[in-house]
This record gives sequence, structure tokens and C-alpha cells, in this order.
Amino acid sequence: MRPIVCLIALCILSGTVRAAQYALYNANCSKAYTACMCLHLNQADSLLATEDPNNIFATYIADYKDCLQLLFNANEIEFNALKPNLQKRISFLQNTTLNNEYIGLCKAGIYWHWALVYFRMGETVKAANYFRKAHAQFKENEKRYPDFDYNKVFSGISEILIGSLPDNYKWIASAMGFKGSIDKGCKMLHSFLAQHKPGDLLYAECNIYYTYALFYFNQNKEAALQQINDHNFAPPDNYLNLFVKSNICLNYRKAADGLTTLQTITSEAVFKQYPAFYLEMGSAYYYKSDTVCRYYFQQFLRYSKGKTFIKDCWMMLAQSYYLQGLKKEANYCKENISKQGSQYTDADKHAQYAASKNNWPNAAILQAHILTDGGYYTQALAILQKLTEADFSSLQDKAEYWLRLGRVYEELNENDKALNCYFI
Repeated sequence: MRPIVCLIALCILSGTVRAAQYALYNANCSKAYTACMCLHLNQADSLLATEDPNNIFATYIADYKDCLQLLFNANEIEFNALKPNLQKRISFLQNTTLNNEYIGLCKAGIYWHWALVYFRMGETVKAANYFRKAHAQFKENEKRYPDFDYNKVFSGISEILIGSLPDNYKWIASAMGFKGSIDKGCKMLHSFLAQHKPGDLLYAECNIYYTYALFYFNQNKEAALQQINDHNFAPPDNYLNLFVKSNICLNYRKAADGLTTLQTITSEAVFKQYPAFYLEMGSAYYYKSDTVCRYYFQQFLRYSKGKTFIKDCWMMLAQSYYLQGLKKEANYCKENISKQGSQYTDADKHAQYAASKNNWPNAAILQAHILTDGGYYTQALAILQKLTEADFSSLQDKAEYWLRLGRVYEELNENDKALNCYFI
């Protein structure tokens, strides 16, 4: 055997032949990243299969693909199958001779992705640990490459999350050297978006982080609404942004807009692949008091392999039947609240608490409450105006009647009438 052939054979057997790693955000990576951020994960898979695995951006995008799948579906079988990829990818990035700002960026991003996943799966201790690692990597990258503007994305998120901690937890963050500011973090994300364009690395995820930060942390709901209503935010083929838009609409008492947004998705195959869309669509109809919601809730329970929002789904299904006078079906759904799902989320905890009560709420008040939460104020008012305090026997129902009536008047900007209800 010739010496050079012997050397190649020896290297292959010993596993020492490996192409040098590099960082190139090429056209193929851009397409794969865009496919991920539109929830076209199968398309992203196909594109990544043609990419050189030594390109670190292929590793980052593959990681994001896995994590988006887990964030949406919360499937424990998928979670257990995919979570070893975290350490493999971090090891891949650590065992490199490449020394530039993108290595730190990708490491920080991967830790951040898995912090979100572990939190979604209810493993809060591990989630906190990966957030700590991500935060440390963000700060190290900022220190080494202060002019690298991609640092703004993850550093901005860290600022927001740490800044949003309740006062009684801030001392823990301070003791660990963590400082944060919601306003500063939002400005960092906004600055990044202003300096970049769609298709750039991190732009799509930064856009989502910024929108949610405005809505939930900065309490600037109108700005978040303006963001999602931009015609470029959620084109018909961007399923992720359509979900984000509908989610914010539903949480901002604009269920009709959320329903319209979801109806632009014409293929139900998307719903089967990501059952959270069934839950979202069911919720949009539920807030309208439309019994079509039951189909979507049933489909969510059929296709979802996760444990989160299961109790919440059963509760909305139960209430839909109850409001139609179908007590047998309503009680069946109510019984399943305690039997299925988890209590990781506030919505599931609320459903479990409601299920523990033996009695059902007053139907008229419940329907008015649901319609109000959906932004259907005139319909809710029409129900409540047919009633008086004398129609209720318990003090609790009397108080809630005035509360719901006041809330509707407040949302209709009839503040004097609202105050009369609140201080009756």
C-alpha cells in the first residue's frame, strides 16, 4: 500500500480526518433559516441536508428547527429523542479552531433555545441553568466583540427577562451579577431590527421577541398591535408569525382578528403537524361563543402528544357544552380536566382549580365573561342588560354581575356607567 493511501486509511480509522469548521451564512442557510422561521420544518430539513455540516450556521439552524418543533408540540417522546443534540452541538462548537464572534453567538443561541424548551416542558431548574449559560455567553461575546451588533438580540432578551423579575427575586439575579432593564432590552431589539432586513440571520426571531416584549413586558400593547398589523409581519405562508399574530389578538381581546388571521391558513395539514393551531382556532371561536370551537378543541386533544394546555382545552370544551345546556357532555369534559394534562401553565392551573369546584357558574355571567374576553362587548352587554341583581340569589353572583357589567361599560368607554357598577 502506498504511504499516502496508508495515511488516509489510518486517519479515517482513527477518526481524525475532519474538514475545518467555518461560518458562512450563504443563500442556502438563509433559505433554511427562513423556512424554519415560517414553520416549514420539512423544507428546512431538506435544505440543511445539502449544507456542509462543518458550516456552524447549519448547526445553529438545525438546533432552532428542533427547538421550534418542541416548543410547539411539547411532545415528551420527541423531547427525549432530541435533547442529546444540545450537548453534541455545543461540543461541536467548543471543539473548533475557528475563533470569531459567530462561535459565541451560536453557542449563546443554542443555550437560549434549550432554556425555552426546558421551560416549556416544565423543567424549570434546567431551564434556569441553560438561561444562565446563555446569559454568560452573551456577556462574554459582548466583551470580546463589542461592535458586533448581532449581540444585541440575545443581550436584549436577557435584559428584558432579568428586568422583568419580581422585586422579591431581583436580589438573586443581583447576587449572580445579573442586571436587567425592560426598556433597555426593547431598545436593543428595536435597534437591531432597524439596522437589518428580513432574511438576515436572527432578524425573524428578533422580530418575534420584540413583539412579545412590547406586549407582555413593556406593556405597550398598542405598539405590539401595530407591529403585528404591518403587512410584512405575517404573510400567508409564514405560519409562525400567523400564530404569533393570532395569539396576541386573542390575548388582547381581539378574537375576531385572531380568527381572521388563522383562517388565512387554508391547509389543515399545518394544524395536524402543530396541534397548537387547533387550540388557537378553537379559542378564537370559543370567545365568539360559536360551537364550532368544539371541533377544533377535539382535534387538539386528538393530535397533541404533549401535556400542556390539555386541562385548559378540556375546560373550554366543557364550558361550551354547558352554555348550550348539554350538561352530560359538559360534566364528562370537566371530569377529564383532573385526569389529563399537567399544571405547568397558569391556564392549566386555573382549569384544574375550576374543575375542583362542584358547582357550575351562572351561565349568563359566564357567557358574558367569555364574550368580553374575546372583545365582543356589545354582545356581552346585550346579555347582561337583560338581567338585574334580583335575578341572582348568591352574593357572589350579584357581585360578579356588577363586575362584568362594569367591565363591559369600561371597554365601551362608558366610564361613568362603569364606575356606577363598580361602586354600586
